[in-house]
Amino acid sequence: MSDVGGVIVPKKTVICYLSSLLFYGMGYSKMLILKTGYVNTHVTLGMVYFVLTIFLAVIGSFFLYVKYIQNQGIEINDMEFRVKAGRGLDGRRRASIPEVKAQLSQSKYSMDLERRMSS
Repeated sequence: MSDVGGVIVPKKTVICYLSSLLFYGMGYSKMLILKTGYVNTHVTLGMVYFVLTIFLAVIGSFFLYVKYIQNQGIEINDMEFRVKAGRGLDGRRRASIPEVKAQLSQSKYSMDLERRMSS
């Protein structure tokens, strides 16, 4: 498994993408043979290979998308758990206005800071 944008790529996705490349090559080789007399057979096979290429690429992308969504859900649940458990992202808490005014009244810059907060 490899890491793309913080998401571990599932083996199913890698297999689908590699198979998609294989079928693309097979379809391209059928299109190169069109100079022979069996044009209809090669065009049909080439078209089937190209359709399989698109189908496998879409399925592989779907597996990658599902893994990405699952990974996002785990990160969000982990953050919510830490906040609910009292272990937020930082240890600071929000100060109330009376607490801030009490701290301002004790400092020598109280008048200037209080004026800035009220505006």
